[in-house]
Amino acid sequence: METITRRVFLKRTISGVGGVMLARSLGPNVSLAQPPADMNRVVVVEHHQATDGVKAINPVNVQTMMDESIKQLTGEASVANAWASLLPDFEEEHLIAIKVNTIASTHPTHPEVVDAIVAGLTAAGVPENNIIIYDRTNHELKACGYKLNTGDVGVRCFGTNEKGWGYDQDNPVEILGQKRLLSTIVTRCDHLINVPVLRVHLPQYGVTLSLKNHYGSVDSPSSLHADFAAACATLNSQEAIKDKTRLIVIDGLFGCWGSNPAMFVQDFAPNSLIVSRDTVAADYIGTEMLNEELAKHNLPPRNVPLLEKAAQMGLGTSNPEKIEVLKVDLGPQKEEKEEVEEKPEEEVGKSVDPTGSYKTQWGSIKTKH
Repeated sequence: METITRRVFLKRTISGVGGVMLARSLGPNVSLAQPPADMNRVVVVEHHQATDGVKAINPVNVQTMMDESIKQLTGEASVANAWASLLPDFEEEHLIAIKVNTIASTHPTHPEVVDAIVAGLTAAGVPENNIIIYDRTNHELKACGYKLNTGDVGVRCFGTNEKGWGYDQDNPVEILGQKRLLSTIVTRCDHLINVPVLRVHLPQYGVTLSLKNHYGSVDSPSSLHADFAAACATLNSQEAIKDKTRLIVIDGLFGCWGSNPAMFVQDFAPNSLIVSRDTVAADYIGTEMLNEELAKHNLPPRNVPLLEKAAQMGLGTSNPEKIEVLKVDLGPQKEEKEEVEEKPEEEVGKSVDPTGSYKTQWGSIKTKH
């Protein structure tokens, strides 16, 4: 089994296309408190053995990445306490909705990342059945490897189109003068976790990250494309989204810089997660990461007016001087060659909880473990 090492770096400001640049090492055993009041923290955790760089994902390493990022984000020493600190006034009947991106099976939010989030939530005492993983439709979720569950045992997973849910007709919102409806999953839940992908988009949109991910939480999103920045920022400013969002986890295990004209194809492997409470700051760092990759291919950076518009609406900060970036490197360096323990065939596709015991992915109806 590989020996996990940890290197944590801090940078309070970002500059240039290669935005996640490192300043000083804080050492391998640093315990970080909350960032200064005028700074918003973003954690970028990387483990180059999280994937094989092509398709396969190592769920054990992803779990390690998720656990470490949450501890670094919150300053808590344990995974359970870190997750508990993200859920203010949590009560046993509260529902936690996890918004994933499954619009393209070629580059979705990976189930392994969601599995790691669920393991943290349950470690903090959240009942499994109170967790709902969702996107627009059941069909899209299934096509991306998610296992549907609408029962009263285990973590639930279904689309807004699931019978009994749909879009909230009783609480319309106004966006660009239009009456639009939010997913009932959003309006019924008490806490939201946004788990988008790391992807460029058409030039008029720039990128697909956490802000745009909620286009999958509203009916007829295509009607909002005329003034994308204003529409998307207004959508995210709705109380049902803004006031309930507890965490952003950008799935950067694989990314899409746009090598394929058809788009939505993962074409590089950052082996990273970007984690923050601030949706704008998270998207700023995600945009910098994508622009860094574009520069490698001699392509111009993506301009994202949405970030400034969202900041103006009070959704977070797009000012790099106000973003505290922690970069965490896990595992051996790329030049190091260490033996990796082979898992039995029956363990493939499974994840580990914080105690180290295997459990099936959240998509299966589970008994207590």
